[in-house]
Amino acid sequence: MHGPSFASRPHRLRALLLAVGLALSVAGCATNPVEPTPSPVTATASTTREGVTVTVSASSATVAGGDTIRLHVSAVDTGLEPVTWQSGGCGLMMWFGVDGPEIVQPPPGTVLPGVANLIKWAASSDSVAYAGVRRPGLPADAAMACPADLGYDDFGPGETISTEADWPATTTDGVPLPPGPIRITYAFPFVAHGTKEGLLQGPIQNVAPIPVALPITIGGVAVDAIPSTDAMDAALTDPRVADWVVQRVPRERLNGARIQFVDGAWQLTVLVKGDRSTVVRVDPTTGHVVDVQLAD
Repeated sequence: MHGPSFASRPHRLRALLLAVGLALSVAGCATNPVEPTPSPVTATASTTREGVTVTVSASSATVAGGDTIRLHVSAVDTGLEPVTWQSGGCGLMMWFGVDGPEIVQPPPGTVLPGVANLIKWAASSDSVAYAGVRRPGLPADAAMACPADLGYDDFGPGETISTEADWPATTTDGVPLPPGPIRITYAFPFVAHGTKEGLLQGPIQNVAPIPVALPITIGGVAVDAIPSTDAMDAALTDPRVADWVVQRVPRERLNGARIQFVDGAWQLTVLVKGDRSTVVRVDPTTGHVVDVQLAD
C-alpha cells in the first residue's frame, strides 16, 4: 500500500489549519478577549546640524517626582564623510543636562559646636542641583565615576552611535521634583568632519555642541519637607547623637558625611574611619528624629 502523495499533503495541512482556526474562533467567543499591553508613551526630540542628526528620547513624556525614566540618545552621520566627536569620560552619556526652575538652596541653619558643625559642612558643602543621569541598572547608593580623559572617536557616513541612561526625577540630595514642566537637554560633542587621526595631525579644534532639548512633564504631588540643613540640626542636636560626636568622633576620625532624602525621610550618614557609619533619620514634616543607629 502506498502512502499519501506529496501533492495531497498541502491540502490536508490547509484543512487542519482551518479546523484549528475555527476552534480557536469559537473558544474566543466564549471568553473575554485579552487586551494587548499598551506600549509606553515616548517623547522624542531631534536636531540636525553639520550633517549629524542627534535624537534624544525618553521612555515616558511624564514622570512622577522621585521616579526614574530611561533616556536614549543617538547620533547619525547623514553626510558623506566621517565625523569626529569628543568621546572621553563617560562617552555619550556625559552630555545630558536638565533645564528647569531654579532650585532653592537650603538655608545655613544653626551654627553647631565643634565637630558637629564640621559634619554639617561636609554633608552640605555642595549646592543642590538636578540629579544627573546614571548608567542603567546602577544602584541608587552607588557612585558613578567617569575617566578623566578627553579622547576622540569618529563614525562614518550612515553609521549610528547611541547609548542609554537612567534619570531620576529628583534633586542631587534625593528630594522628588515638584510637578511642572522641565527639559532634558543634550549637547552632542561634535568636533569636526574627518577621522580622528586626521584631526590629531592638525590643530586641535574645540567642541561645537549640537544641542537637543526634550520637554518632560513632572507629575505627582510636591513633597513638603523641611530643608536638609534643618534636618541636620535636628539630627546633630539629638542627645544620643550629640554625645556620640563629642565622645567618639575627634576631628581626625571623621571621614565625611552626607544628607539624602531616602524612603520618605531625611537621612544623615556620618562616615568615621575604621568603623561602620552612624545613620540618623529625621521626619521631613515634623523635624523629629525617628531613628538613630550609632557607630561604635
